[in-house]
Amino acid sequence: DAVFFDSCQCEDETSEKAANVLCEKYFELTGIRINKVNSDGKIAFIGDANIKEDGYKLIVDDLGAKIYASNVRGFVMGAESFIKLVKDGKVAKAEISDEPFCEFRGVHLYIPAYEDLDFTRRLVKYMISPMGYNNIIFNIAGGMEYESHPEINEAVCHANKMNAEGKWPTFPFGSVAGGSYLKKDDIRELLEYIRGFGISIIPEIQSLGHVQYLTQAFPEIAEIDPEAEKKKIDTRAEDAKPNEFYYHSYCPSNPKSYEIMYDIIDEVVELFRPEEYVHMGHDEVYQLAVCPKCKGKDAAILYRDDVMKLYNHLKSKGMKMILWADMIQPVTHYASRPAIDMLPKDILMLDFVWYFWLGEDIELNLTNKGYTVGIGNLYSSHFPRYESRIRHDGVIGGEISTWTPTCEEKIQKEGKFYDILLTAQMLWSKDYASEYTLTYDKIISAMMPYIRQNLKGVKYPSLTGNAVFETIVENNIEFPPVFPVSQKTSFDVNADYDSIIFSHTELKRHTKMPWVACEQSAEYILTYDDGTHESVPVTNGGNIAYWNRRQNAPYKHPLYRHNGYSSVYYTDGSLSKTADGRDITVYNYEHILRKDKKTVKIELVQSKTLDTNVFLCKATGVKEGK
Repeated sequence: DAVFFDSCQCEDETSEKAANVLCEKYFELTGIRINKVNSDGKIAFIGDANIKEDGYKLIVDDLGAKIYASNVRGFVMGAESFIKLVKDGKVAKAEISDEPFCEFRGVHLYIPAYEDLDFTRRLVKYMISPMGYNNIIFNIAGGMEYESHPEINEAVCHANKMNAEGKWPTFPFGSVAGGSYLKKDDIRELLEYIRGFGISIIPEIQSLGHVQYLTQAFPEIAEIDPEAEKKKIDTRAEDAKPNEFYYHSYCPSNPKSYEIMYDIIDEVVELFRPEEYVHMGHDEVYQLAVCPKCKGKDAAILYRDDVMKLYNHLKSKGMKMILWADMIQPVTHYASRPAIDMLPKDILMLDFVWYFWLGEDIELNLTNKGYTVGIGNLYSSHFPRYESRIRHDGVIGGEISTWTPTCEEKIQKEGKFYDILLTAQMLWSKDYASEYTLTYDKIISAMMPYIRQNLKGVKYPSLTGNAVFETIVENNIEFPPVFPVSQKTSFDVNADYDSIIFSHTELKRHTKMPWVACEQSAEYILTYDDGTHESVPVTNGGNIAYWNRRQNAPYKHPLYRHNGYSSVYYTDGSLSKTADGRDITVYNYEHILRKDKKTVKIELVQSKTLDTNVFLCKATGVKEGK
C-alpha cells in the first residue's frame, strides 16, 4: 500500500530545512511538487526531545506522514528515509525508528575549486547527507581568500605557477581549491547550502606543521634547521623530509607566528561560523626545536605552549579545538610525545597513526589519559578490530579523509566513494559487522549506478524506467584466457540508441599505483552518420581493470590505506568464477551517445603503449524508457 503526498507542514526553521530537502528530492523522483504549509500538511515534522540527537522516527500511514526528531539533522535523516520509500509518485506505508551509533561521523574534504562547487553540493546532497554523516571538515590551507593577509594567496598561487612551469617542486596542499583560492562569497554560499542538511562544518587551519602556505608568504617565521642542508638522508631507509625547498613549520618562539595565526583564526571563524570545533592540524611537525631561537628548548614544552596559545585564542571566541594526535602518541618517534600529559582534556584528538601499529589499540594511549578520541583517517578497508575499538570508553566515532582535490575524477581514482559509503555504515549502525563485508559490497554495488548518476549530474538511459536493451555484438571467451584470443573489434550500429554499454575486461595484468593517473588501455572509435568520429577512452582503473580481480576488493598492504579499494567507479562489475574458483570481473561501462548525430560504426583500438589487451565481451544498445 502507498500514499500520495502533496503538502507538508513547516512551522519553524528546523522543519523548514528538512522540508526543503524532502520536497526537492521528491520532485526529482516524481515531478510532483509538495506544497509547504503552516498547518494540516500531510507530512508533519514534530519535535521530540526524547529522540537521540540525529535520530528520527518516521510513520507513514493512510493519514499522512509524521517525522519525529530532536534536531535538524534528525529531521533531515527522517526526510532522507521518507525519500527511500518513494515509488511511482507514492510513498510506501512504514514505521521506522533509527538513530546513529557514533556521535562523531565526519568526512574530511579539501576546499573545492570554483569549477567543482556544483559537484561538491551534489556530493553533500546525494552521498554525505543521506549516508548519515554529521560533520564536514574542510582543509583550507591557502585555498580561501585571506583579506587580512593577501600575501598568502599570492604566494601559494605563485608557487603553483612555478611548479606548473617545472621550475619548483609540487607545493604541499597546493591542489586545495584547485591550486588557487575561493572568494569568501563562494565559500559562504557553499557553507549555507551544507548547513541546510543539518551538517556541522569544521574548518581545518593547519598550524605548527604543514604550514607551507604561511612560510612561503612569510619566510621570516619559518622553523629552519641551519644544519639541515649538511645532513645526508638515506632515502632507502626513510623519506626525505619536506624542508629542503618549502619550509614545513613555523617557529613557536617567534611572536610574529602568532600575530599571523590569530588573524587567520579570526578570519576563518568569522567566515565559517563553526558550531563548536575548529581543527588546528598539528600533525607531522618535522621541524621543531631546530632553529636558532628554539634550539636547546624542550620540544614537548614548545609544542604545549603553541597548542595553549591557539587553544586560549579559540576559547575566547567560544570555540573548542580538534588536533591530529600523532605528535603526542607514545608509540611515535616525535620528541613532543611527553606533551600528552600537558594539554586540556577537552581537546578532541583524531588519532590517525593506527595504520602504523595495526596490532595495537593505540587510541587507548589517549583515552587512558582522559582525552576524547575520534578515529582519524578511518578507512573501512584497513582498520582492524573495529567493532571492539569503537566501543572503547572515550571513543566517539571517526572521520574518513579524502586527501585529494574535491572533484569526481580524483575521489573516484582513490576508491573513496565506495569507502565513504561503507564507513558511513560503520559509524551509523551499532549492528555493523566486518564479517558481512561481501554483503555490504552487494548493497553498495547496487546503489553505485544511481549515486554516480547523481554525482555527475547526468541521466543514464539504462536507469530510466522501462529502458530497452539490445545486443549489438557479443564475443565469447573462456577464462582464464588462452592467447592469442580472437574477437570482433569493428561492428556496425543499425539502430538509434541513447547509450551503449561496453561490457569489457583486460586480459593481461597492468601494474600501477592507485594514486597515479589512469592510463589508456584502448579506445572505442565512434563513427557518426556525417563521417565525423569520437574517441571513447578505455582507462585502467577508470572504466576497466584486470579480469581476475573482484570489483571493490580492498588493497591488502597498508601502503594503500588512503586509496582503500580497487574501485573502478565509472563501471558496474559483473562477477563470476572460473572452474577452479578464481574471480572473473567484466566491467560494464555506459557511454551516453550524442543526440544530434547517429552512431553508425564502432571500432575497438588497442593501446600502442600498454600491453593490456582489452577484450569486449558485449556491446549493448540502450533506448531510454518513459
